[in-house]
Amino acid sequence: MRTVLLVAAGHGMILGAVQVSAAARFTGIAGMLYAALSAGSLAGAVTLGTRLQSGRPAGRLAALTAICGVVLSVASVTTSPIAFATALVALGACLGPAGVIGFGLVGRLGPDGRTVEAFTMLTATGLGAIAVGAGVAGVAVDRFGPAAVLLVAGAAAIILTTLVIARRRSLPAAGEQSVV
Repeated sequence: MRTVLLVAAGHGMILGAVQVSAAARFTGIAGMLYAALSAGSLAGAVTLGTRLQSGRPAGRLAALTAICGVVLSVASVTTSPIAFATALVALGACLGPAGVIGFGLVGRLGPDGRTVEAFTMLTATGLGAIAVGAGVAGVAVDRFGPAAVLLVAGAAAIILTTLVIARRRSLPAAGEQSVV
């Protein structure tokens, strides 16, 4: 359960940083960029989320998070609003299925009789992390610019990937027991 919360916190902080960076970089179309991110997330969750429930969830979460890191690194050097929106669609297409996997894991790994509490904890962790990521990114964008913040968010995604891989035994496949 802790690993799922770690992933939710990491993805939330990345999302908060992306929101602030998008608004700072392309002020007049920030709402459209948020829509691109949301569309990618919905499309990814619907098309991939249910298909990624079997097998090893840690490997899937690690792969999706690593792709987020690459997409954020590309987005950091993108100057075209269209290319940036496309990167946000791709980012959402990774974050959406990762969210589906996370909620599926909480449903399986949450303490007996406390499932609602576990889902609430996951949601609160993600939302709190978005707020922290946005707050830190706001200060960092003012000082270093949105490109630097996106690059750091990409690096953070790669670090999160290594943490998920290191903790992979705590995220068992369906029917397996958690080792950690």
